Amino acid sequence: MRASSRGPRQAPRSPVVGRGAREPRLCLSALGLLPAHQPWRAGLPEEVIRDVRRDIAEFFKLPLEAKKACAQLPDDIQGYGQGFVFSETQKLDWADMIYLKLRPMESRSMRFWPAQPPSFRNSVDRFSTEVAKVTSSLLRSMAVDMGVEPERLLEKFGGQPQTMKVTYYPPCRRASDVLGLSPHTDACAVTLLLHVNDVQGLQIRRDDGKWHAVEPLEGAFIFIVNVGDTLERSS
Repeated sequence: MRASSRGPRQAPRSPVVGRGAREPRLCLSALGLLPAHQPWRAGLPEEVIRDVRRDIAEFFKLPLEAKKACAQLPDDIQGYGQGFVFSETQKLDWADMIYLKLRPMESRSMRFWPAQPPSFRNSVDRFSTEVAKVTSSLLRSMAVDMGVEPERLLEKFGGQPQTMKVTYYPPCRRASDVLGLSPHTDACAVTLLLHVNDVQGLQIRRDDGKWHAVEPLEGAFIFIVNVGDTLERSS
């Protein structure tokens, strides 16, 4: 999946795959519409998503000096700042970011976890726990659809790190001249993307080379699932 702030023509809506009372179901054959990209009704407790959305929004409303309390350090992507800065002359994305390592627990560096708003750390911790459950269920369903044992993908990817990257796009008077996030693919196994609000900007590029906008879907509890490079190459 690649993202940018530009706005080519709208793509048709992707089918939404639901999560039942027991196990989620994901039919990979449905990915033909928008390859490697699928909406997912996650089944997380409503208050978990509501709280993490609220605290993320509140964090980015803080004054710059308050946000800089958890600023990135040289040669470390964790914390608040800009992602993937390689030189002083490069063209930066029009976006602020906070990047946190969530799992395993010992990988967490609380120096980068915002203390404001006060509920931020607890909200992200609960969110991390629930997302780990959803990811395990998702990998099981994907394995079944691939024709292998349900635990096969979990055995391969279950111990991989869990990280959270939150990207905020400030208002821009010349929005057509900038990229919120440069074109990229995700190097991980699976990305679960949650829209915090209804701001558009996410795009994917299909096999025909054309970019298509991904509209924020109605409903508070829907993830966009992206198959990352690691899983794609492994399968």
